[in-house]
Amino acid sequence: MPARAYQENVMKQNIEKREPDIPPHFKETYRRLSAQNFIPAQTEEIGLYRQWINGYTLLTELSAANVSTWGIAVYSVLYKVIHGHFCSVWFPPNGGPLEIQIHPAQICEQKESEYLQKIIDALADAISGTGNALAIYTIEEHLLDAYMNIQGYAIQTDWTDDRSEYIYRVSDLLELSGKENVEKRRHLRKCVIDGGVFLQPIAKENVHLCVELQSQWCGQQNCGLCAAFCGCEKKALENMTAIFDSGVYDGVYLYVEEKPAGFAIWERLDKERVFLYFAKTLVSDFNTYLYYKMAETCFANAEYLSMGSDMGKEGLRFFKRHLGRHTLACKYRCAYIKGDSL
Repeated sequence: MPARAYQENVMKQNIEKREPDIPPHFKETYRRLSAQNFIPAQTEEIGLYRQWINGYTLLTELSAANVSTWGIAVYSVLYKVIHGHFCSVWFPPNGGPLEIQIHPAQICEQKESEYLQKIIDALADAISGTGNALAIYTIEEHLLDAYMNIQGYAIQTDWTDDRSEYIYRVSDLLELSGKENVEKRRHLRKCVIDGGVFLQPIAKENVHLCVELQSQWCGQQNCGLCAAFCGCEKKALENMTAIFDSGVYDGVYLYVEEKPAGFAIWERLDKERVFLYFAKTLVSDFNTYLYYKMAETCFANAEYLSMGSDMGKEGLRFFKRHLGRHTLACKYRCAYIKGDSL
């Protein structure tokens, strides 16, 4: 299928998905929020979301791209702009608790707490009587005090390693110094000597080939296990290919012996930050090469590379923790009970 037709088909499927397949106990909540002008998130509206989600963050989960890719592929998502902040409500397909996010906006820090109180109050009123707890997910550590100081509620907070995101300094990925990186350095030298290993830019015209590579990778995996951890990555990737715009997103294909063997798609938010949304190699031996060459040739002059969480997957956790020196950015959850005590 030609690239343009493929992208239009993915968008059409999302547009037609007006009556989402959500667990029965969420349907009344979905209808009540819709009646209060919460809007179903759609992949093709990414440009609109980017206008509202414009504050500084190092967390990929709070990005507009995450809403339009993973959010719509795995969840049913409603959103509403409340006091200048994009607020999203995520309905888990497995019937888990309702997840609400308040995405970063360019609001003066001195007024942030004032806005936050109003937003929490508005969200509490919106879900009042639905039987769902008001729980705000993906709270950054430097904002935790502000969320804990909201008035009129009993507040409980927690966090889990599974949701923490891996933040790397690009310069650290290039150094590969020390005994722990001996094998990585040897492997990189071998790739250079053997030849036939190189990167090629992804363009809108060929981005759909990522899905073909993902399908090959999925054929080697247990789909049920993947779905249990994070939902269908292939569906999320299809959404990304539908919105891919080289003016916003970038990517590369990894070629080994003249054949595509992997890919990566990312967003350069500013001079400091790169958000890596998707990366896959069909041959695990070339993971190190892919990340090293991206850091060397694609992320030049960027300071931070954000690579999302490991979702509790043991193999992914091992890889991300051994890729290079990193910081684990904790993501907190705050639950609010109005006029009550815990």
